[in-house]
Amino acid sequence: MSEATFEAIFISEGGICLETNLRATELFGYERDELIGKPGTVVIAPESKELVRRHMLSGYEHPYEAIAQRKDGTRFYTEICGKMIKFKGRKVRVTVVHDIDTRKRAEIELLQSEKRFRCLVESSIQGVLIHRKLKPVFVNQAYADIFGYSVEEMLVMDTALSVFADHEHDRLRGYLNARLDGKAAPIHYECQGIKKDGSSIWLENRVTITEGWGEDTIQVTVFDITDRKQAEATLKQRSHELDLRVKELNCLYTISENLELIQNSGIKNYQHIVDIIPSALRYPDNACACINIEGHEWKTKNFKETAWKLKRDIVSRGERIGSLKIYFLEEKPVRDEGFFVKAERDLVNVIAQRLGKASESIQDKEALRESEEKLHYLSSSLLRAREKERKRISLGLHDEMGQDLAALKMRIKSVESRLRKDQKKLKETCESTQQHVDRIVENVRRISRG
Repeated sequence: MSEATFEAIFISEGGICLETNLRATELFGYERDELIGKPGTVVIAPESKELVRRHMLSGYEHPYEAIAQRKDGTRFYTEICGKMIKFKGRKVRVTVVHDIDTRKRAEIELLQSEKRFRCLVESSIQGVLIHRKLKPVFVNQAYADIFGYSVEEMLVMDTALSVFADHEHDRLRGYLNARLDGKAAPIHYECQGIKKDGSSIWLENRVTITEGWGEDTIQVTVFDITDRKQAEATLKQRSHELDLRVKELNCLYTISENLELIQNSGIKNYQHIVDIIPSALRYPDNACACINIEGHEWKTKNFKETAWKLKRDIVSRGERIGSLKIYFLEEKPVRDEGFFVKAERDLVNVIAQRLGKASESIQDKEALRESEEKLHYLSSSLLRAREKERKRISLGLHDEMGQDLAALKMRIKSVESRLRKDQKKLKETCESTQQHVDRIVENVRRISRG
């Protein structure tokens, strides 16, 4: 969420705050954690809570005014504008809150003052022009000050249109002619004026047919609304920038999900990623993209190489393994920073970096998989070798030692057969020795079987 703004920004779902910016904490005196997870109306004065809640839940997108309340209890006037968007697959509301307390209190004071001193306000505080078929017959000091002229300079002008932008003349003449002919004409409208120094200003005009100055005399009460129009333009620009940031976040989120799937599966298919990239640019319908990695290429269906190109290398472990290319299919207005604005260049840089990191991760997983396969092969070979050695030892015990013990038993029998009858002890020793040899043979067989 952008912090470089003078407005408080809230992202909410179902009336519950999900995210906010630093300006919101400064404006309302709350810590960020005190706002997140709370109803959006926590910063609204009691008498405006129902109005704000109804607008939040209805998806109302036009600016409206409400009374806000800070943590310390102080209250102030705000202008609120909200918009429903999709963010990370969720339908949320982005609400921009602008502090208009100074202006609003000034308006309230002006209205109260107007009721008490109507004639005085119209003649001194507000710019007042009285003209007869566009020839000025009266201007007050406030009117002259708005345009940077003296009262005398304005009264000698051939037409009151001299202080309005050229492109406004036909419209203003049309309003005047309709009014003089008794037809419907706006009595409250905005137009663009030109000051004596040539600078442009925005004006709010309120028109009435006046009496006491002769036939066909028109009174115009003029307000300088340049600051308000600039604020509206700024708010519109901020809203546009916010939409772009949301598009970028959605793009990066989708790309991250697809890269994770690619890394887990090991199947290198970047088609869905290349298809989502144009959606995050200023002119998505006028953009195409191409990803080239390790000799393989993925393109959007409308891909075409043009003169309006943005290219970034895809680097893995310090080596170039491919490129990411973006093209505009048709020429768009060139800004000071080129065909592609800084935010678009930054986005493409991030995508290229993530593609490089993903390639490294895939390489690491492939290397790990190969290492595990080699380890499995070595483990199996070791088991086979150990089993082979066990068999060799078993056969050695059974065959060689078994034969030796059998031969030893036969020799003992041979010795026993040659003994005299009076050599009983030796015969007994021979018999016990044969029995011992039998036990040894049995033990050898058991060990061999094991």
